[in-house]
Amino acid sequence: MRLLAISVFAWISGLGAYLAVGKVVWNQSIIVAAPILPSWSGQRPTQDSGERGAYEAMLKVLLQGDLPSVLVVQADPVSLPVPSSADWQWFGTGIEPLRSRLQGSRPTLVEPFTVETFPPGTQLVRREEIQAFFRTAPRGGNPDDGWILFQTRYKARSIQGFSRLLTSEDGLDALLYYSHCCGSLCGESGYAWLHRASSAAAWTVLKRLPKVVS
Repeated sequence: MRLLAISVFAWISGLGAYLAVGKVVWNQSIIVAAPILPSWSGQRPTQDSGERGAYEAMLKVLLQGDLPSVLVVQADPVSLPVPSSADWQWFGTGIEPLRSRLQGSRPTLVEPFTVETFPPGTQLVRREEIQAFFRTAPRGGNPDDGWILFQTRYKARSIQGFSRLLTSEDGLDALLYYSHCCGSLCGESGYAWLHRASSAAAWTVLKRLPKVVS
């Protein structure tokens, strides 16, 4: 596993999209260049896909416990970069159904999330609105200024971004790409493998593979 550390969590401009476009811009300067990777846009959620439960489980892991009364999630789903062979190997046995599902999937038009997909108190914010807080900072200024504006507007301490769930055929395993940004030098993004014992059981985060950490 190779972690890419960056001085400013600049993927706020796309909340993880740098893996798809190959670079991220912060205050008109390239902060990080990453290899261009193929990505999977999403699949239409089925009635029993348990999206809300999966995202709630992931939020509790990222926020380390009970969820705050106010959450901010990017309304536009991020892309799920196709994991490398090394990534699949890191996940180990049991991931094969998801790998096969991903290889056999075709990208579909992915609509923005709805509030029903997330726990109560979640505010869905479009990517363009999030970018505006950080694009308006003067060149060479303090990147934390954008965070002050963001926190004042939304009363939240972090921004989360998620891909749509890629679920196995039996609906018991899921893979997603997440991004968690909590400051100019605080955040991570990567893959998460979730599992549940049955379609009625709660999702748990089985393994998490961070790809970028700040």
